[in-house]
Amino acid sequence: MIGWCTARLLPRYRVLPALGATALGGIVAVYLVGVPVFAAITATPIGAALAGSALFLPGDILKVVVTVLVAKGVHRAWPGLIEPQPWPWARAAARPAGASAE
Repeated sequence: MIGWCTARLLPRYRVLPALGATALGGIVAVYLVGVPVFAAITATPIGAALAGSALFLPGDILKVVVTVLVAKGVHRAWPGLIEPQPWPWARAAARPAGASAE
């Protein structure tokens, strides 16, 4: 998910959108699946599982920030490392009316 979003943030890799994409893929998606699975496996109430996982949020947020800053430097040093891709709705808007989406 993070790579998919990153390809759409290029060629100009801006920090704020990258922070959002990385947090979405690196924290939200993981917690969305991980917390309920943890609660189910350990028979822990979901509220307690959420509270327990909150202990890891500061470290996860720090990882997101460091990752985005490193990625900014990498994309500046090696432009074209990841081929820029359009957002799906931008591609649909650019297609002429009546053209198929093959």
